[in-house]
Amino acid sequence: MGLKGTIPTEILLMTNLESIRVDLNSLEGSLPEEIFNARNIISFRANNNNFNGTLSTSIGQMVDLQDFLINDNYLTGTIPTELGQLTKLREIWIFHNNFSGGVPKEICDLKYDRSLADFLSIAADCLKPNVTFPPKNDCQCCDLCCDSLCFIIE
Repeated sequence: MGLKGTIPTEILLMTNLESIRVDLNSLEGSLPEEIFNARNIISFRANNNNFNGTLSTSIGQMVDLQDFLINDNYLTGTIPTELGQLTKLREIWIFHNNFSGGVPKEICDLKYDRSLADFLSIAADCLKPNVTFPPKNDCQCCDLCCDSLCFIIE
């Protein structure tokens, strides 16, 4: 696709909006705070863009969120522990960003509190050391680990 610029907050005026898919574009800037206050979003896919800045702790308000794919951007800061409040999550793909620290215990707890029928898939920059570079994010519960050359290994 060929979208450029930023995500307009006006899209959230659509009160029945359940999915935001802006993946595989050239969007940039920070992710608008208003998105993280949208309670009925089920799927948020903003992977493979040029987003920067940090993730808002308001993400914990997205109570219906099932898919959260923000991989392959330039996001920084820590991964919000509030993601662990989202009990409907099925996918979290956060690799190929510049997050510091590890995947929060609260997210791992979400994974371990589920049955196999309600499986949560987590992908981060957590490939074990001595492969290409040390991992950016420690993760005790990730299903898919990438290295800095960004190959999904596990």
